[in-house]
Amino acid sequence: MARILVNGEWFEQIYPASLYEAEFETIVLQNSPHLFPNHFLVPFKILLFSDDDSAIADMALVEKQCREWWLVEVEMSHHSLDGHVIPQVRTLSRCTLGPAEADILAHRCPQLEPSTIHDLVKGRPPRVLVVLNAAEPSWMAPLRQYDAELAIVEIFRSQLNRRLFRVNGFIPSPPPSEQSRCAFDPMLPGFLMIESPAPLSIPTKDRVPVEYQGGISFWERVDSADRVWLSPIGSNPLPTSESYELVRRSDGVLELIQSARVARRTKR
Repeated sequence: MARILVNGEWFEQIYPASLYEAEFETIVLQNSPHLFPNHFLVPFKILLFSDDDSAIADMALVEKQCREWWLVEVEMSHHSLDGHVIPQVRTLSRCTLGPAEADILAHRCPQLEPSTIHDLVKGRPPRVLVVLNAAEPSWMAPLRQYDAELAIVEIFRSQLNRRLFRVNGFIPSPPPSEQSRCAFDPMLPGFLMIESPAPLSIPTKDRVPVEYQGGISFWERVDSADRVWLSPIGSNPLPTSESYELVRRSDGVLELIQSARVARRTKR
């Protein structure tokens, strides 16, 4: 097994099979401010349903500005990938979430306003993050078939019972700014669907000015149980075939930018 020497003190790797899953979950949760400094990690053991199955996630990982979130599946390396892990991840990646789940998440994550959590759940569905207690690189490709990622957290302990962590794989980082991808909903012509409404703080049923290519148009926020749209007041000034980024600028103004132009800005 691997060893780490720090200031004259040896840390021995804990044999992966010697940990119970519940113990590993507790260790990850207790150390989450260091493992995931840009996110809140909270328990989220509730039954979630896809169209054809159900599964229970272990935790939820919420970005501190509510621009994204993850369903977290804590796993042990001796578990069967095909027989146990993949069925769980497949179901969680396709599950349906609504106001009831948002209420539970808001209760478990009191650092954030409940209304913000509800906006988060109405936006882009969460991805799945598998947190594993030992390196298993062969898991990465099968998990990515379901847009899931793998974080590896290995634990080392010294004779003084102090811990070190070696972290590999994927650790979520926050999006670059207060923005959301959006595109016109093919089922609702003229309605611009917002993927991540929470960080933009768009008031409900108010006239909202939005800048596009130097001009101002007015829009109204429209909500359903699991979606948020902007509907133009008057004629729609945007090409409906394009996708956009909706950005809250530093001066507080909402601006729509065609996604291709966002990409060009990033490359520069």
